[in-house]
Amino acid sequence: MSSFESQLPSEGYLSDQALSTGMNEAGAILEQLAGVFFPGGASSETPSPLVGTLQDDGLDVVARYETLLEQIPAVVFLVFLDRGIGEAYVSPQIENILGFSQEEWLNDPVQWYRQIHPEDKARWSVEAARMFLAGEPLRSVYRVIARDGRVVWFQCDAKMVRRSDGRPWFIHGVGFDVTELKQAEAGLLQAHNELERRVQERTAALASANAGLEQEIIQRKRAEKERADMLAREQEARRQAEVANRIKDEFLATVSHELRTPLNAILGWATILRSAPASKVDSSHALEVIERNARAQKKLIEDLLDVSRIITGKLKLEFAPVELNQIVENCIDTMRPVAEAKDVSLKINLAPNAVPVSGDPARLQQIFWNLLSNAVRFTSEGGSVTFQVEPFNDHVLVSIIDTGIGIDPEFLPYVFDRFRQADGSLTRAQGGLGLGLAIVRHLVELHGGTVKAESPGRHQGSTFRVCLPLLGRLALAISTRKDAGLEPDPDMMSFDRGAPLNGLRILVVDDEVDSLEMVAEILRRLGAEVSTVQSSPAALAALSQAKYDLLISDLQMPGEHGYELMRKVRLLGEHESGGIPAIALTAHGREEDRSRSLASGYNAHLTKPFEPDELISAIGSLIERTKAGQPR
Repeated sequence: MSSFESQLPSEGYLSDQALSTGMNEAGAILEQLAGVFFPGGASSETPSPLVGTLQDDGLDVVARYETLLEQIPAVVFLVFLDRGIGEAYVSPQIENILGFSQEEWLNDPVQWYRQIHPEDKARWSVEAARMFLAGEPLRSVYRVIARDGRVVWFQCDAKMVRRSDGRPWFIHGVGFDVTELKQAEAGLLQAHNELERRVQERTAALASANAGLEQEIIQRKRAEKERADMLAREQEARRQAEVANRIKDEFLATVSHELRTPLNAILGWATILRSAPASKVDSSHALEVIERNARAQKKLIEDLLDVSRIITGKLKLEFAPVELNQIVENCIDTMRPVAEAKDVSLKINLAPNAVPVSGDPARLQQIFWNLLSNAVRFTSEGGSVTFQVEPFNDHVLVSIIDTGIGIDPEFLPYVFDRFRQADGSLTRAQGGLGLGLAIVRHLVELHGGTVKAESPGRHQGSTFRVCLPLLGRLALAISTRKDAGLEPDPDMMSFDRGAPLNGLRILVVDDEVDSLEMVAEILRRLGAEVSTVQSSPAALAALSQAKYDLLISDLQMPGEHGYELMRKVRLLGEHESGGIPAIALTAHGREEDRSRSLASGYNAHLTKPFEPDELISAIGSLIERTKAGQPR
């Protein structure tokens, strides 16, 4: 109950004191009247004092009592029970309140019950029954229908009086008209309800206003965060642009230096030889210097051309079966004189058996020569370089381990980036353009392998590990038939039970129908189960309906490109193909295209046009890494 409701009058409206006073006054009078008419019948053994008064004064006393009852502003009544249900007395107020005369009311024994409001009769009957049967005092508030149809609220209090032997004698009581109080209560309740309604409306309005304010605050905070994020991105983009500009400037300066330095020696010694006679020793020395610097300049130019081909996607490989041990021995033989001149010991641990791989012999030699020459160049006098080859599942692991200057942990993540050098200052101890390792990484990946660098820190040596897939029986047979000038045998275009593509389920995505059919045909001949779609939405639908082992997708497609497709795929849960190995197969061959595809979630990036052996090698390497639980 609210504090407001607690202030409302109770259902009876009249206090116990007021009721007691009214009841006592009316009851005492009625009991005296009852004793007058029926002396000797009351429960008290002492004769009523009214009897003596009547004997002395006659009926004047009764008249005075009746006059007194008529002054009470309520209906006072007396009902005798031992002569049938009938009313012996009702005060004249019955006519003022309900419009019935005393005679009408007394002549009809059930008039009172008949006038009770129909909705209150059942309750009143129960309350009256308690008085008749148990002798409990009656206190009831109910409605009565007046002669003119008005509804009058009564508060009635009555009690039953028994004779000396316990038999019911009569009931007397008083009924107060509390209609105005009830109306006032209804008005107060209505006002209370109206006030509650307005409070609720106001509360709801305030809550709505608060919600709107909170939403506005959230939106403003979001906008502020977006502005802050945008500012951070702009600052990061500016920082990266500044770094790129600095790297570009450093690279241009390095290129100028690295090209001019050998050119200076070549021109200088050539001028000396032309301008003045020289001894045979001097001529030999001059020619040696000229040849050495010309070869150095040729290497720089080849690296620049290779990077250009990588960026434009024009670097192509001529795949053939290659015995890796032989490639490694050739590199060791080439670098041994340089290592001995620096007093750097070369250690070699080759695999005991032949290690066949599918690759471009010249490019494989370029990979290992770059890594080996770096190891020798950055290893001080008295140090060592170890070159070891060991089988690793269906791959071969080639490690070049040196005891040289090591790699700073901060630079280690960028060691394979183009144009990046750990020391780009004018005081650096080593020359070069900083392109060798970037070329190595790209060439290794074109062979379907991976390369990574490890180093505990500066002056603690470094290790470079190259992992390449071993040559499968199919690739070896295909390459052999190509070398013989024969077309591939269709019967050979499927792996044996141990081959990587046998039974693999592959989804290929490309909007170009000719390219899509060509890739699918190659993969089917290799034993794979291939499904093809021509758009990103179709690919997502296919991945949601079936389980695939590999996804191969073009990047440039109408509607939604391959980068967005891969972003959505990687958002899927692991059990919903979110972790599926994926290869980007595209005509976009710039380095930024490759970086973008790998950043979006692809595990490998192949450039069109491609050789089937390239695709086979990349798929085999990726699937094997997936099976081995290695990072893809």
